Amino acid sequence: MSEKSIFNVTVAGQYYANIDGRKTFLPYKEVFKLNSLDSALSIIKNKLLFDRLHKTCKNFTGFRTHEIVGVTSSGAQREPDKGVLNLPIEQLHMQQLQDFCLLRGFPIDPSTAGTIDDARALVLAANLDWASDQQRVAAAKAELDKENELRALNDLAPKRGGSSDLAHTPTPPDSVKSESAIISDKNEAADLNTKLVGDLDPLPGVNTEPPPDGGPADTLPPFEQDPQTESIGDL
Repeated sequence: MSEKSIFNVTVAGQYYANIDGRKTFLPYKEVFKLNSLDSALSIIKNKLLFDRLHKTCKNFTGFRTHEIVGVTSSGAQREPDKGVLNLPIEQLHMQQLQDFCLLRGFPIDPSTAGTIDDARALVLAANLDWASDQQRVAAAKAELDKENELRALNDLAPKRGGSSDLAHTPTPPDSVKSESAIISDKNEAADLNTKLVGDLDPLPGVNTEPPPDGGPADTLPPFEQDPQTESIGDL
């Protein structure tokens, strides 16, 4: 049979005191032992707090405020309470803040803060950063889903959804050609152009043979007007 956990819950606040016929309030801090953290503050307030303060606090007439400021456990190892994720951080006690950070994966320890308010502020700041990251990732995923839907309609492979793909950059070429390679490519292109031109059939009437006197070769046959075509002057 496994050992049950016992939780030492520290509650602090103020209590009303009657001193010399004058009503005032004073601070208190008490530790209560519970076998569960479910509704811990409510159980302490309604079933334990009044009798404890009446026993330990001089001139006690009633309690004014009450707040859990710390929790430690003994016995079996407990699992973090997932219910804290649905509670306002401003109302969490120290153990709940630690559970919250553990469940969210925050690399912080609220117990190192000076006060419970400082611990809550620390967790609030971490949670704001987490929420901002979640919104950014959700927006990027929605945009990626829209793009992949279009790619599927056009028979293109979908893009991956990893974080490295959120900011897509074109893949650089394997290598950059040297200047000599570029010149070689240009020469090959020129040779290919010359070959293609040489393979073309000459136009009818075009003299492709060089003239005997070395002058320019005919490139087009002399223009002859069709006798049936009227000139502009005859209109």
